[in-house]
Amino acid sequence: MKNLARFLMFVRWQNLALAAFIQLFLRYGFVIPFGMTPALSHFQFALGIIATILLMAAGYIVNDIFDLEADKINKPERTFINKFISEKYAWNLYFVFTIFALIISLYLSLIINRINYFSIPVLTALLLYLYATDLKRKALIGNFIIALLSGLSIITVLLFDIMPVITSHKHSSALKYFILIVHIFIAFFAFLTTLIRELIKTLEDCKGDHSAGYSTAPIQFGEQITLHIVRILMVLLASITLYAAYMVKSVYLYIYISCLLILPWAYIFYLLFQNSSNKYSKSQKWMKVTMLFGILSLFIIQI
Repeated sequence: MKNLARFLMFVRWQNLALAAFIQLFLRYGFVIPFGMTPALSHFQFALGIIATILLMAAGYIVNDIFDLEADKINKPERTFINKFISEKYAWNLYFVFTIFALIISLYLSLIINRINYFSIPVLTALLLYLYATDLKRKALIGNFIIALLSGLSIITVLLFDIMPVITSHKHSSALKYFILIVHIFIAFFAFLTTLIRELIKTLEDCKGDHSAGYSTAPIQFGEQITLHIVRILMVLLASITLYAAYMVKSVYLYIYISCLLILPWAYIFYLLFQNSSNKYSKSQKWMKVTMLFGILSLFIIQI
C-alpha cells in the first residue's frame, strides 16, 4: 500500500485526476446536456482519457529523470528516483506509458476516420520530452509549452469527440458553433491559468533551478520583473473572464465568477506582494483551484 501511495505521488495523481475530471465534465456535464451526441462511444472516450493520463504521467516521469539535481534542492522530500524507484525502471515506465498512449490515440483516430488527429498526441509526447530535456531550462519558453499542452488536452477532446459531429448535419449550426466557441474559450482559460501557475512555480523553484544551471524567467529577468509579468497576466485573465460573463448575460454567472474566481485571484494578487515564505506555494494551489472553478462555471451557463 505504501509503494502504491509513493507511485501515485510520483506520477502526480492529483493532476491526472483533475485532467480526467475536466474531460469527463466537458462531455457529460456540458456537451451531452446541451443535446449534442458525441462521436465516441463511452468506452472509446474512456480510452481517450486513459491515453491522456498515460501521456501526462510519462511527461512527469521523464521530467523527474532530467530534473534530479534541481529537485534535490527544490523539493528533496518529493524526490522519488534513486530513492524509491531506480532510474532504469523510471525510463521503462516512461516508454511503456508513451507507447500505450500513442497506440490508443492511433486507434481512436482510425475509429473516427481522422488519421491526421494522431499528430496531436505525437506532438504532445515530443513536446513533453523536449520540455524535460531542454525547453524547461529556457526563460518563458518552458512555461509556455506546459500551458499550451494544458489547453491542448481540452482541444483534443474537441477534435476527437466533437469535431466529427460538428462537420456533420446532425445538429443545428447555432448549437455546433456554441459548443465549439465554449471549448476554445475553456482551452484558452486553461492555457492562461496554467501559464500563470507555471511562472509562479519558477519563482518558488528559483534556488534549485539556479544551482542546476537553468535559465528560467526569475533567473533571466529577476524576481520582480517575473512578478510583474504574472500580475499583468492575472489582470488579463480576470478581464477576459468578466467579458465572457458579460457576453453570456447571466446574473448567476456574474455572481459565480465574482465569488469563486475574481476573489481568489485578488487574494493571489495580494499574496504576491507579501514577504511570506510560502506565498508562491499558496498561489500555485489557488490557481489550480480556480482552474477547476472556471471549468465548473459551465454548469451555470445551463441555468
